[in-house]
Amino acid sequence: MNPKNNMTWIVAGLLFTLFLIPSTASDGSSELLIVHTAGNQEFANPGTSGFSSSADLSVVITTQHGRPVSDLGPSVIGDGSFVITLPPEWNFVGNFTRPNEACALLPNQFFNVGSGIYIIRVVSHPPPCPWVAGDYHYVVQITRGRLQGSGLGVLPIRSSF
Repeated sequence: MNPKNNMTWIVAGLLFTLFLIPSTASDGSSELLIVHTAGNQEFANPGTSGFSSSADLSVVITTQHGRPVSDLGPSVIGDGSFVITLPPEWNFVGNFTRPNEACALLPNQFFNVGSGIYIIRVVSHPPPCPWVAGDYHYVVQITRGRLQGSGLGVLPIRSSF
């Protein structure tokens, strides 16, 4: 069997396992947050780059009892024309795995829609770094005092042709 195929299956198995466990707490004293996230290609087409070629990551955060957590940042950060810093409770890992020759994902806008729903708009960075067709895997982590959770997401970039 090809060693590259073995590594692909190992990574796929790890990602599948992480996807089935969308959130974890580091110790018994922490309160578990459930973090669900999914990517939407939006304006990010293969070969395009820059701040007008962004993609959206939807994030839904609830307590382990199903109550939405809606106070994790202001209603809007950024206007989409520059890389932003997310609110202090947020950690975003945009270079978890990505297609060959693809750049990391960096946030350029943040929306707190309410009811535990958030949108992180991302670009392929640093510019000019065009989007590459394939699946970009990313991690969203939330930590505020005893509240902790993380979620693994996939942003699929497909050709529009």
